[in-house]
Amino acid sequence: MHYLTGDHCSQWDNVQAIQHEPFLYISHNGFHRGGMESQINKLIQMFSDYRLDGERSFITVNPCRAATNPKWDFTVGPEVPHWIDGERLYTCDGVTSFDGNFEDYSHGFSITTNSPDLIKKLTDAFNGSLNK
Repeated sequence: MHYLTGDHCSQWDNVQAIQHEPFLYISHNGFHRGGMESQINKLIQMFSDYRLDGERSFITVNPCRAATNPKWDFTVGPEVPHWIDGERLYTCDGVTSFDGNFEDYSHGFSITTNSPDLIKKLTDAFNGSLNK
């Protein structure tokens, strides 16, 4: 598995180069110490301990280029999507992004992977946190 961290501007070419192999890309996560697997395990524990903010946390399969929906702002409910479909960011299928924050604990995260095992693990923990 390839592991990448950092903002999109500095890592985008690297992410694109490895997208057809298993990868984990953490563009931001509140944990700054420890290896990538340690960060993921800590985040999964947070999913268990805290409830996600359901209006600002989402899973995106085959994410598209960020295009803000002109009908969206912070006052609308979840029925108005924040992002509208544009050009896909990855040429391969199965890439999944996990983005969000918690209701009562400030810890934003943005994680992207194409590893089926990691996607299932994160999805189960993410949905468990939403359903608390």
